[in-house]
Amino acid sequence: MKYKSLLYTYLILMGFTQAIAQTITTQGNKIIDPCGQEISLRGINYAPFNWGYSPAALEIAEIEKTGANCVRLVWYVDAEPVANAVYQDTAKLAEVMQACIDNDLIPILELHDQTCENDPQAMITLASWYLQDDVFTVLQRFEHSLIINLFNEALYIDWTGDIPGGEATFIQTYSTIIQNLRSGGINVPLMIDGSECGTNIWSLTHMATDLIEADPIDNLIFSAHAYWHYVATTMEELDALIRDAASSEVPLVIGELANYQDESVACEHTLNYEDLAAICLNYDIGWMAWSWDNDFCADRQLTTDGQFDNLTPFGESIVYNSTFGLSENPPTRSSYLTQDGNCTTTSNSDVQLDNSGISLFPNPVQGEFSIKGILGSFDLEILDSTGSSVYQVLDNSQPVVLIDLSNLPAGLFFVRIVHTSNRLISMQKIIKQ
Repeated sequence: MKYKSLLYTYLILMGFTQAIAQTITTQGNKIIDPCGQEISLRGINYAPFNWGYSPAALEIAEIEKTGANCVRLVWYVDAEPVANAVYQDTAKLAEVMQACIDNDLIPILELHDQTCENDPQAMITLASWYLQDDVFTVLQRFEHSLIINLFNEALYIDWTGDIPGGEATFIQTYSTIIQNLRSGGINVPLMIDGSECGTNIWSLTHMATDLIEADPIDNLIFSAHAYWHYVATTMEELDALIRDAASSEVPLVIGELANYQDESVACEHTLNYEDLAAICLNYDIGWMAWSWDNDFCADRQLTTDGQFDNLTPFGESIVYNSTFGLSENPPTRSSYLTQDGNCTTTSNSDVQLDNSGISLFPNPVQGEFSIKGILGSFDLEILDSTGSSVYQVLDNSQPVVLIDLSNLPAGLFFVRIVHTSNRLISMQKIIKQ
């Protein structure tokens, strides 16, 4: 981070700032691509390079054939000795990301190190990996279409025996991590798994508002893993569970949709994934099937060998089911990817959806500065580095806005501009001297 910080300081001293690049964003319970198109994430879980032991193997092009629009990528900071050599190679990370982009698939990067663990400090430490210079460079390269699923299935709430205390720890831990990453320059959507090995959807949606408030740019997605053999098995039980979660009106996905659940042995319990997938479709909630290949439960794989031509019965259902199949009822792919970044249309054609043409001057600022180039009606908010609101302009339609920061302390602030329809228009940094 040292060299990135020095470069940023140099740019500030020269009187320039770099606008935050357009990313996937969230609005209410919707996920929006950089062209302003609503997308529902439906895809595949995949461990690139076969969990790290075959560094030459990469099957993204095979996954593309399913009709998916995203791939949730298993990654490690510190895996087993053989795999670790692959996962520590940021060139391999870039290779995976580029393969996803080339195949019009949204990469969802997740760290697997803290799976089913309950160690808040270890999570805070682990999250600093995203800000390492070499990793950060890769993430910035693909931030236009990247989602970061911070950790796989971390923390306990119900299992602590103290649900209010467990939720408070969960909120505090993730709030710290969110603010650390935002302050470090990561602006892509951050996906948060439920506790209890990902299964706790009820606490996750209950805590969502507090977590969103902790994010300076309101760009979070929430993910539950549907290993609910002891919670919900019938269509009626599953519908009630998803209906209640959907009522929270936050961006929600089923990060792992599987046909079997492990307990004392692999694949011990059969899961009603078909009804669940159909129910999710009714509530416009996305899902990612677990997993493409190399699972220790062979019947839970979508393929026998990673090749689309060799789908398992589970894979055949995920791809070809007449109700929810990825091929038969394909999810919309990101128009930003399918159009190679050429956003020719948006759902709000009168609104400027990126930072080009929106200028802050002067920047850095000692007192007053102006914002020029905004189109349409908008709300404007200035946030400090902790995400707290320090200035607001509501329901404005003037193309030039004059703002006085004289009463604020020196430091880094974010200027957030949102169309009155709740569509994020721009997020830019400004320095108060």
